[in-house]
Amino acid sequence: MTSKYIALDGGMAMEAFTEGIHPDTTSERKTRTQQQLLAYCKLDTYARVCLWQVFSGRTGLNLCLMLKHPGYLMNKLLNKM
Repeated sequence: MTSKYIALDGGMAMEAFTEGIHPDTTSERKTRTQQQLLAYCKLDTYARVCLWQVFSGRTGLNLCLMLKHPGYLMNKLLNKM
């Protein structure tokens, strides 16, 4: 189990997860796979929120901006106080 792919879609993410939990996978590879899966999930969530915003007509919420820059929401809230 030494494939060197990066999760680019849901199917590949599932394969990477399966490899990551396999007992023969080295701890180094498990760590790298975990980092790649977290990056994939972050990007996937960001894309889904952006799509939801557009399709729901709620583009004024700036959710995509908030996800991309986590401090954005806190600054907005503090500026309203």
